[in-house]
Amino acid sequence: MFTRKIELPQIDLDLVEVNGGGSCPTQFDGNSSDGKYVYIRYRDGRLTIEVDGEEIYAEHFGPYLHGDILLEQISELTGLMVNGEKLSLSKSDFEKRAKDADLRDFSGRTLYWDQGCHWFLSGYGIFREPASESD
Repeated sequence: MFTRKIELPQIDLDLVEVNGGGSCPTQFDGNSSDGKYVYIRYRDGRLTIEVDGEEIYAEHFGPYLHGDILLEQISELTGLMVNGEKLSLSKSDFEKRAKDADLRDFSGRTLYWDQGCHWFLSGYGIFREPASESD
């Protein structure tokens, strides 16, 4: 569960060309302002950024098995720029784009509760903390 805006380390990286998207994982690639190849991936709640094949950024902040994020969210969270500008996303734009995807609002405007799921050979069950005697 998280209840406030996620604050991640900032990165000094400016993209002049970027393509991609998708989900599970979300993947972007392109070129930096200094001509290097950049690969961005978000899967299982983990964001990684590689420059010329070397991982320069790795942060785990999303829920387990989560793989949908927008480039604007990555820019807001990490400071990544595109053509010298930090990207942003209004609440209404996020809501429109979230209708067709499993996006999370990492801005802190939304409260999420994640529930664990345990798998057994006979099926699965929802894990709940045992109730205390005072409940």
